[in-house]
This record gives sequence, C-alpha cells and structure tokens, in this order.
Amino acid sequence: MRVLGRMAFLGVGVIGLFFSSGEKAASARVAVQVQPGILSRFFAPENSRLVKNSPALTGWTIVLDPGHGRDPRNGNSHGRSNTGARGVNGVWEDTNTLLIAKRLEDLLAKEGARVYLTRGEYNSGPPGRQSLHNRVALAEKVHANLFISIHQDWSVSATVKGAETFYYQPGSRKFAVIVQRRMIETTGLSDRGVHIGEFYVLKHTTMPAILVEGGFLSNPTEASLITAFAFHQKEADALNRAILEYAQSTVRLRWWPWQRRLCGCAGISRHGFGAINGHQQFGFSPYPWLGRVAS
Repeated sequence: MRVLGRMAFLGVGVIGLFFSSGEKAASARVAVQVQPGILSRFFAPENSRLVKNSPALTGWTIVLDPGHGRDPRNGNSHGRSNTGARGVNGVWEDTNTLLIAKRLEDLLAKEGARVYLTRGEYNSGPPGRQSLHNRVALAEKVHANLFISIHQDWSVSATVKGAETFYYQPGSRKFAVIVQRRMIETTGLSDRGVHIGEFYVLKHTTMPAILVEGGFLSNPTEASLITAFAFHQKEADALNRAILEYAQSTVRLRWWPWQRRLCGCAGISRHGFGAINGHQQFGFSPYPWLGRVAS
C-alpha cells in the first residue's frame, strides 16, 4: 500500500488517509482511521458506536428494489405489463419480491436504517427502461449507501434450482459475496454462486449494489417453497444479516450537513470518496485542509 495522502492533526484527533494505487482509479480504496479527540467529533465512522446502545445501522440509507411490478395503466389493477416470472404454481414474481422487501424494510428500520422502496403495489413508472431509470434515480437522490434488488428466477428447465447474487461494479463484490453466503446459510437454497451481471440497476448506481435471485419459479418444488410467507421471512432475515455484516466491516465517514452542502457545490459525491464504498472517483480530497491527493 502506498501512502499518497497527508496526515492532518487537529487537537488530539488524527485522521490518516491511505490510498492504494491500482490500475484503475475507480477501484482504488481508502482506509480511514479516526482516533478519539476533537476531530473525531466531526469525522467519525458512522458504524462506530459513538452513542451507547445506538442501532447498528444508524446513519445508513438503504434502497430496496422489489423486482418488476405490474402497472395498472395497462388496463386495470391486474395489468401484466411487468410482473416478472410466473411460477408454475401461478404466483407472480413481483408479488413475492414486494412481500420480501416489506419484511426486510421492517427489519432494517429496527436497526436504525433509513429505508426506501423503489415501488409499492405497482411499478414506479412506465414499464421498461424508464422504470429502471427511476429506481436508480431514487437511490442517487437519497444518497443511498446500499442498493438491493430482489428477484426470483426462471428457467426453461424445471430441474434448475438455487440462489445466486449479481454485482457489476468492483466495489460491490464484497457485499455480493456476503449476501450470497447469508442467503444459502439462512434459506437452505442451493448455491449458484456470485456473478458479474450487466443489469441496468447495477451498472448505473454509484453505491454498492447487488441483485439477488432467490430461487426458481420454474422448479415445482422450489416454486412452492419460495412463494410461501415463511420463506419470505427467511430471505428477509438473510438479507438483513448480510447488510449488518457488511456495515460492521465497512468504515464510512459521517457527513454533516455543512459538509454535504460544501462538497455538493464542488460537484463532489459522497460516493466519490473512497471511504464510502471503495470507488475513488476523484483525484482530490473533499476537505481542502487535508491537501490534494494523488490519483
């Protein structure tokens, strides 16, 4: 690891910025260490327990994307414009993904997270690309720390089964691996692994983002399992545990309102600062007094 940043001292607080040099600046990582002191009051890891007994996800913003979603403008409330796959038992994918997302929303809220769903009963916009654009736009607008797209799969073969997790940006791989492991441990589904997926919502989000396929609706045995309310709770539990594990292993800086305004005016995204999600997109520090950082 090559030290390219500068050390800053203020009172008895110390921040060390260490930037690893890689082939791609977009995948460079930033490690931030905050020692107790005056400075840590302003630049403290959000997942540190500065307040005793504070919920584990206090300060985190998470966007849940229940895959698909029918559009009543297709004629009536039973429009089939974007329902996703139809299980061999007659249950639609968009119904299942929304139920899982709502259960997960409750769990995350109890842990202190601010949670947004990309849709409710119906789709968040016209079917197709516009709807996907709206989902990404929501995550960017609320400055989400994580984006989780929930789906169920389909195959022409009735014997294919299992769960798999997709990511696109290199900085999302760690989260994807954790999600896949928790899904297998908690739900008992077969492990189909972690893969790079060129899905719109993964390619165009700037925070760690994953898409999880929780079983196959085309497999008669698995369809009966994954459309049951008990399984919805199991998958929600698995994703909740994965998010908690990821949060506990990730150091993020707390951005106070005046910092957001300052950096927003300069065109600096909190996601561009590597300590947030491992995507160092800028060749300078958001904080002028820390000095320029070589990219």
